[in-house]
Amino acid sequence: RGAGRAGGRGPSAHKQTVIKVSASAVDAAPPFAGAKSRKPGGAAALSSARRRDAAGSSTKINMSRLKRMDDEHKEKLRREKLEKHRAEAEVYHRPGTASARRAASGGAGPTKRQRTATASAAYRAQQPHVRLAKLFETAVVLPAMRNPNNRHFLQPVPMKLYPHYRDTVKTPMDLATIRERLTQRYVYRDRDALLRDLAQIATNSLAFNGPDSPLTAHARQMVDDAKAALAGLGDALDALEKETKDNAALASSRRKKPAASGVVRANPGAAGRR
Repeated sequence: RGAGRAGGRGPSAHKQTVIKVSASAVDAAPPFAGAKSRKPGGAAALSSARRRDAAGSSTKINMSRLKRMDDEHKEKLRREKLEKHRAEAEVYHRPGTASARRAASGGAGPTKRQRTATASAAYRAQQPHVRLAKLFETAVVLPAMRNPNNRHFLQPVPMKLYPHYRDTVKTPMDLATIRERLTQRYVYRDRDALLRDLAQIATNSLAFNGPDSPLTAHARQMVDDAKAALAGLGDALDALEKETKDNAALASSRRKKPAASGVVRANPGAAGRR
């Protein structure tokens, strides 16, 4: 039960659980293991003191200590059960199997799903459009993002600072958006598409900041640097662009399923006109 209100004002800050035990139960209850008597005579003196104080009184039991002991006992049983299951599992590990290899390595070996994901990632990295995106990122986008003159083009223009920006610029563009379209969506299948978005940054700066602004000069220089970097890639870029376009055309042709011969497709609007 609660300890009540301290001084009649406000709830008590400390509560304890009290269990009332009858005098007969106190006489019948054996002394706790390890209990020490505060009076000479040991357990006998302690039992006598209990008998004298039992009448009209109650004995307090520390429920927190009992709860802690119960939790420790449950944890011990859980550990024993886990060890038993591990010992039983060892019997079913046949030599040479994946489960046996994981058990021998302490369970750190890759699972089938992990091996499949690794193989899929390796296959994807060899696709021509992925290799082209990686080449554009390392040769053009990342150098532009590291250039301190282009720091104003790294992220989209904040509308809170420039609320009228969209009144002038209808097609906003920035380097973070270009990189996301490059590495996550694989939008750019050739250098011309990448250069168009870079040139859009310069066009937006010209429209909003004016031709004499340093930002416009930096944006134009960024486009010139990108053109020079792409020109330096030479025939390797030409071959990769051709491979990417051929692969995209092949995938598109596979997605198209021609209609079976002799089968006339129903007009979807015919039912509505009847």
